[in-house]
Amino acid sequence: MTSDLPFNELSIKNLKDQDIDGVMSFFRKFTGRDLLEKRLGDSVRKYPCCIIFANAEIIGFSYTNRFAPDILELSNIFVHPEFRSHGIGGMMLKRIEKESLKGGYTGLILVNSLLYDNRSDKRFATNFYVKNGYLEIVRTESSKVFFKSLA
Repeated sequence: MTSDLPFNELSIKNLKDQDIDGVMSFFRKFTGRDLLEKRLGDSVRKYPCCIIFANAEIIGFSYTNRFAPDILELSNIFVHPEFRSHGIGGMMLKRIEKESLKGGYTGLILVNSLLYDNRSDKRFATNFYVKNGYLEIVRTESSKVFFKSLA
């Protein structure tokens, strides 16, 4: 799945405090927007989060926040544009799901909205989430809410 990508070493790990500045710069470079540093920091310290590297360079990250006592919200999952559609997002999603289950959480919820980003090429990621076992539970013209039971 990732064999056609231009790198020798791919590594995924839990996102830590020391990764926050790099993640924020990475996200800003591709979106022109800033992440909320306090929210990201709180997530890193309390909930499942991951970062993925190719040849020691960040190519993606994901983090969660508490939605309910037993459900986490997938707050963000972002992959470098050149590495999309190669299984990187799926790898991070599986890592988040595994760590969430280990932490006693039984479900993940997320909002995929066209209104979050000012990029003109923003589109719904419905196929990605459905392929990974998420159910679309709410839809508006500009947003979709997905849920996956981990139990």
